[in-house]
Amino acid sequence: MEASMRKVRGDVAPFSGKGECRVVLREGDVEYRILPRGAGVDLADEVGSQVEVDGFVREEGEDVVSIQVRSYRVLDDFDDDESW
Repeated sequence: MEASMRKVRGDVAPFSGKGECRVVLREGDVEYRILPRGAGVDLADEVGSQVEVDGFVREEGEDVVSIQVRSYRVLDDFDDDESW
């Protein structure tokens, strides 16, 4: 399972499943589990925010996608020129 670098935009939400993951990033109907390493640790403070994340995405199985965040930025109302 090879990871690929991607840019993802979505909403940060709490993760209710098992494991070390504390938050997820929801982009449409895809839910990315945020790995609690590097910049991903800080995303726990951004629950409810829309963010743009650069990171390594890995499909770990059926319906399980994780992302190791390298950097992120919180989007504000002025960033809505692109549709979600």
